[in-house]
Formats: sequence, C-alpha cells, structure tokens
Amino acid sequence: MLTELFIASTSGIHQSPSSVAIKDASIFIHEFQPLPAIRTSFKKSATAPHCLAASASHIFAAQAEKAVVHVYNRDKGNQEALVPFPERIHSLALAADGTILILGTEGGRIFLWETCTGRQVATQAAHLQAVTTLAVDIDSNFLLSGSPDSNIHVWSLPDILSWSNTDSTSQDRLKSLRHTLSDHRAAITSLVLGHSASFLNIAISASEDSSCIIWNYQSKQALRTILLPSTPLCLALDPADRCFYTGFDDGSVQLLRFYNDSGAPAINIHDPHQAQNATKPQEKDRWAAVGQDLGTTLSMDLSYDGTKLLTGHEKGKVICWDIGAGSFQSTLCDLHGGVTNIRFETPAGFVGGVEEPRFKIHSVTKPRFDLSTTAKGTVPSAYTFTTQFITDLPDRSDSKLYESGTLSSRERFDQALFHPSFPNSLLESGMAELAALRDQPVSKSNSASAPLNANSTYDHDADFVSLNEEAGASALTNGDGADGATAGLEQENQALKDQLAALKRVMNKSLDQLEELRKERKAWVRFEGEVRRREAKRKRTREERVERSWNGEEAEMAGEEGDLYADVVMDAYGSPDDSEGENENDQDAQNNDRG
Repeated sequence: MLTELFIASTSGIHQSPSSVAIKDASIFIHEFQPLPAIRTSFKKSATAPHCLAASASHIFAAQAEKAVVHVYNRDKGNQEALVPFPERIHSLALAADGTILILGTEGGRIFLWETCTGRQVATQAAHLQAVTTLAVDIDSNFLLSGSPDSNIHVWSLPDILSWSNTDSTSQDRLKSLRHTLSDHRAAITSLVLGHSASFLNIAISASEDSSCIIWNYQSKQALRTILLPSTPLCLALDPADRCFYTGFDDGSVQLLRFYNDSGAPAINIHDPHQAQNATKPQEKDRWAAVGQDLGTTLSMDLSYDGTKLLTGHEKGKVICWDIGAGSFQSTLCDLHGGVTNIRFETPAGFVGGVEEPRFKIHSVTKPRFDLSTTAKGTVPSAYTFTTQFITDLPDRSDSKLYESGTLSSRERFDQALFHPSFPNSLLESGMAELAALRDQPVSKSNSASAPLNANSTYDHDADFVSLNEEAGASALTNGDGADGATAGLEQENQALKDQLAALKRVMNKSLDQLEELRKERKAWVRFEGEVRRREAKRKRTREERVERSWNGEEAEMAGEEGDLYADVVMDAYGSPDDSEGENENDQDAQNNDRG
C-alpha cells in the first residue's frame, strides 16, 4: 500500500492545542495517505519559515531568533543534539543525500556542515542582510541564496567544499560565487528550483515587489517576469515543472501555468523575444477557502504526483487543495501555532520499490572547527566519515568483464569511466607505467634507452623513425619456419623496446624543456621586479630633486623680499652716506653765516 508522509513545523504556541497529544509539540510527522493522522511529534522547538530540513534519519530545526539548531533523531524519536553557531540562523537546506546541512546566517554568510564528519565551512558575507531562503539543485552542484537585500546569489557547492578553499577569508572563496541575479527590487521571500539535471533547469524567485521571476540560473538569464496582485510569500513547483503555486497574505493560493489545458504554452519561458514582457496570471486560477479563517499562507508543498497541494497558515491550519478541481478540499489538521514549514516525504510502497539509500547516519557529528584550519589543499588526518552501509558494496564482476577482452575500445572506456572502482588491469597497467618512469634502466644493447639529462642532445627524427608500423611488419618477414618465427618475434620485441625508449627520451626532453621554461619565467619575474625597483628609485630621486629645487626657489624669493625691504627703508630714511653728506653741507653753511 502506498504511504505518503509530510512534516510540518510551527513558529511556537499561540493558541490552545486541539488535542492533548500535540501539547508542547512543535514538529509533526503527519500521514497524508492512506489515513491522515499524526504519526510522531517533537517538542521544544520554534521555527521560522525556511528553517526546517529533514533527511531519512534526522530532522534539523533552526530556532527562531536564536543561534542554535535542534537535531532530532527520527529512529529514536527524541532530540539528539543542540548545536550552537556564532550567528542566528535564518534558513536551512540539505544537500548530497542529507549529508551536508546548509545554513543561512543573520550576517549574510552561509555555513556548510558535513553531518557525518563534523567539518564546517563558511563563506564570506556576500549578502548585505540575512540569508532568509536557500535552494539546492537535484545534483547538489548549485546553491541559490536569497536575502532581503533583493539579491540572489548562485554558488558552486563543490567549490565551497573544496579543500583548496580551506581559508574562508581568502580570495579563493569568492570563486565559488558564480553570479548574482538582481532583477528584483525588494526582499526575496522564497526560492524553488526545477527537477531537471540539464543546463536548462529553471529557478523561480518570489519577492516583496509583488513579482515572480523565472530564471535560467546557470546562464544568469531572466526568462519571464510575472506580476502578481499581492506579495507572494511562499512557492511550490510542480514535480514535472509544468506550473508553480504561490501563497498570499490573505490565505489564498495562485496557480501559474506554463502550459494550458490543450498543451500549448501559456507562459513561453523559452522564447527570448518575450523575456522582457511581463505577464499577469488569470483571476480564475486564484483559489480561496470560502468561510475559513486561515490567516497568511506561510508554507506549501506538493504531493509526489502533483495532484494535491498542502498549505500551512498563520492560524495553525494545514489545508489540502484539489489541483484538478482548483478548489479547497479539506483541513488536514489544526495545530497550536503558525505552520511555517511543510515538507513532503518520499512515498513508500511503490510496486517494485524505490531505490533505497546505501548508507544510514545513526548520529550526527557536531561541527569541528579544527578541520577548517589545515593547510590549503591538505586533508587533515582527523577527517573521518562515520556512517553505516546498509547495502552490499559493489563487487568486481564488472571488472572481470572489463578484463575479459570481449569489449570494444569504446565499451572498455565507458566501463572504466562509470565503474565504481578502477578495474584490476587498469590499475596494473598504471602501476607498470609509473614503475617504468621511476626506474628507467639503461640497456646495454641499446644505449638509447638511457635517460637524458639537461645537456644531452639527440636526433628527433631518429626517435620517430622507429615509431612507424613497418618496423613491426618487417620483423615477421625475416627467417624461415619456427626459427624464423622466433627470430621475427625477437625482432618485433626489440622494435617495441626501441619505440618505448624513444618515447621515454621524448618525455625526458619535454620535462627538461618545461624546467628550462620555468627557470626562464623565474628570471623574467626577477627582471621585472628589478625594473620596478629601479623605476621606484628613479621616481623617488626625481621627487627629491623637485623638493630641493622648490626649497631653493623659496630661499631666493626670501632674499628678494629682503632686498625690497632694504630699498623701502632707504627711500624713507636715506642711506648713511647721504646723511653724512647732508651734515657736511649744513656745517659749511653755518661757517659762511659766521663770516
């Protein structure tokens, strides 16, 4: 029998619970079909929107207005750990089959916590405000983060987790940020990603500017803009990417179709000529629960077949909508607080079964900061992956098929590429090549196999003459009968040895040339540094000369000012010589008067 569950969480206790069973409970595992009922509940939690993540073994809940995450063990049915963080957490998401928990912080950073190893990696503060929504693609290659600063960042998860970027303050960490989607003009409220693994996969963003934008997030292209009558608060995308849904603050739900009932495109998202044209949804596709006091639509999710839509509301109700009829169907449960998160689980009971996970995490490993302080590109010795394999490990039967010789070269390549481990023959050939490169013995019969040093010279044409196919063919034509065949095989073997020796010489010469190029590059770097140093010295010398000349001009100007002052004084009082002459003239005049 098909069984489908969903997980719901509340923001806290705001009203009296409808039953004693859910008293003090805030996270619920609810059966959707065949019989709607609460299966399990967890206590002591209050989560904001986008702050709940669930794997097959654990449930992670970021506490509202707190810098802690509650970890619940689903098998044991209790709280396993309380994990503190340096900043308040505003959003959660899981990646890589539930082994990596992604956390959006209040400071605009993103934390990645490997729950099986304890390793924690942090990005730089790329957002100006808190990271309030996160979305991961189906292959865990891309991460999208949204914030009230109206920007959406597209990250590369493998680059963030790379051991080459162990220093979170280095510029290498910025390489993991691919690009930014910045067409919105208000806070980002929700993000969803398509279910495709191709480069045409879409993303949909909702914003407080009353719009939704459909993106090709890998090419940074806005495919279509949809104008809405109210602010969209949450999003849900159809499992086949045929349409999406959004919820409003009045409790209603809006359906936005990519295709109409006849199969024709209703919103052509792949026509570049219509990318700049905004569109509006049809009024008939907006659904409301008449006579129901629901409050704001805080969360939503779709069933596995896309026929039922569940919405969580501010007044604590979980509503089921019939997609085919486009109307309200029923109230599944009435909880004691606003339903901030709803997540459908993968259904069980399919005919033929579904692919089961190959491992199980019994307990999480708390974040360890010592694993993030190692040298760049070095994996620390304390890095340990703790899990349990619940299925048999891959056998080597495919390896035997690879080594049987019945496959073509293309099939052998595909087999080696997609095999879970390296075939034995491939490993042996690789080890033989490495041993040959390391040893490089000198042959007495053919000194050409000796390795060349940096000063040795050889004829390139002579090396490649032995690589033609005529050498092996001519070796079989010499000799008669068994003795001739043996001699031909020996000659062929010797020809192959000569070819291998020639290839080794070419390789050694190439390595020597690479080393010379490295030395030449170092010399050029030193030369450029010396040129820059001399230019800086000349510049300082010119500046000192200009400064000295400026000081000399000031002194000269001071001397000219002193001469001008002396002239003024002489004009006013006369020179000492003039005063003496005037005194002598006055004395002569007095003598004449006495006579």
